[in-house]
This record gives sequence, C-alpha cells and structure tokens, in this order.
Amino acid sequence: MIAIDELKDEWKIDSHIDSSKIREEILKSAQLHAKYLTLLMDFKREYRKKESNILTVTKVKMRYYRGELNKTQLDSMGWEQYQGTKPIKSEMESLLSTDADLIELNTELEDIKIILDSLESIMKAITSRSYDLKTFIEAEKFYAGGH
Repeated sequence: MIAIDELKDEWKIDSHIDSSKIREEILKSAQLHAKYLTLLMDFKREYRKKESNILTVTKVKMRYYRGELNKTQLDSMGWEQYQGTKPIKSEMESLLSTDADLIELNTELEDIKIILDSLESIMKAITSRSYDLKTFIEAEKFYAGGH
C-alpha cells in the first residue's frame, strides 16, 4: 500500500498540467482517474479491514484485562497475564484507550483515513481537470483573437 508521503509525491507529479501538451493532458485525465479510483477502492477496503481488526483486538483485550485468557492464548499472542484487578466499565475504557496495541491500530486507521480523504479530494480535482483544460483552451483562443 502507498504511504501518505508517497501519495503526496505522486499527486504533485500527476497534477501538473503541461500547457504545451494539452492534447496529451486531455487523454491523461482518464488514466489519472483510473489510477486514483483504484487506490481509493483499495484503501476503502483496507479501512474496513482495519476497523474489523480493531473490533476483534478490542474484544480480545477486554477478555485479557478481565483475566479470561488461558496460558495457551496468552503465549500465542506473546502476552503476560494481566496482573491488575478485574476492571469495571469505566476502568476498562481507560485501559483500552491507553493500550499500546490498540493505539497503534487506531493510528494506522487514522493514516488510512487521511489517505482516503486525500484520494477523494484528488478524484474531485481529476473530475474538474477537464473543465480546467477546456477553460485553458478557450482562454488561448481568446488571446489569439479567435473569439
């Protein structure tokens, strides 16, 4: 998957319109649309998977903090037995909100959300690209005296 900085770098290159090659730029719009639509779909799928994974890990972590996991389960995850007292609901929320594994997963989810928002913005820019190119052509005609 592409990272935030890679997406920024790619869009910086792809968004450039070479005014000396308008014909190629018009044709390029469809390619850009396909490229970024594919990325958008992939990241939407990744977002759903990450959300599901967070719910699964949260459920396991709740069992962990309640002391409900056996040694085999703990060993398979590389965890030691939780040594605190069985938490009440408000304590559980606090434990989960400060759990390193869940913080990492939620950070990854937020990064995906940033990419999704960026891709949606890019798709809007690509959609308006045809209009921008048409406006440029009309302006060139006007300045050339062919109104």
